[in-house]
Amino acid sequence: MLTIAFFSIMLAVTIVLVRWALKKWVIDPADETNARLEEDNAAKTDFLTLVSHELKTPLSSIIAFADIWQSSEKERPPDEQYLVEEVRDNSKVLLGMVNNIIDMARVESGKYKTSAEEVDIVDIMNAVKATADPLAIKKGISLWFEAMTGIPIVLTDWEAARKILTNLVGNALKFTDAGGSVTVSAKTDDSGTLTVEVSDTGCGIAQEDLALIFDRFGQASSTHPEGEQGSGLGLSLSRQLAAMIGATLEVTSQPGEGSTFSLRFPVSANAPHKD
Repeated sequence: MLTIAFFSIMLAVTIVLVRWALKKWVIDPADETNARLEEDNAAKTDFLTLVSHELKTPLSSIIAFADIWQSSEKERPPDEQYLVEEVRDNSKVLLGMVNNIIDMARVESGKYKTSAEEVDIVDIMNAVKATADPLAIKKGISLWFEAMTGIPIVLTDWEAARKILTNLVGNALKFTDAGGSVTVSAKTDDSGTLTVEVSDTGCGIAQEDLALIFDRFGQASSTHPEGEQGSGLGLSLSRQLAAMIGATLEVTSQPGEGSTFSLRFPVSANAPHKD
């Protein structure tokens, strides 16, 4: 139990640091004079360093310690096993948020660099599936990945596209209850566009909130029965990254009927196709 208490204390301290850092990052638009903007940019650079060393390292340590604890051959009481799994899983969620904050700071400071390379979207879908499957199983959600035959190769940034799809799938799982489903599909149309859709059977989004969800720290008025809300970072970052890699990101949704996020890539007329 001392080990569990240690994990919990480390996680609690890290959460406090994340909340403090987020509060420091939000700037009142009324204060955004030229001088203030310059100070803000400098502060974001300092913030990036802070997050990297003060938040990311302890979170990674918590996850590593929890994994070591669980991999031990020693038989553990079910309640201890459950508590460590909760600490580990929540640490992974928080680490994802920290990584989004870091990437957002890099994007807005012009330090996030992308490259154009030939990318097989199906490979990215498989990579995202491998990381999302455990959460879907834990929540009792059916997670499906499907792609039409002959998907063309697109010219884009592999890692940025992976981050976008990871955020979209994670968001869908977050707002979908047990017994629901999340479907990730890839298809092309006659206009020369490759579309990757992430559809869920979750709580949906009110029409007046559809634009808000792509704002930094923007949060929709949740219709989730448990009042579930996101940080407002993942979707904002995803749309910015999409623009940087030549893609677009849109959403359609109805409250109570789920949501569909569409990531669209232009496809060259002579692009090779996946066998």
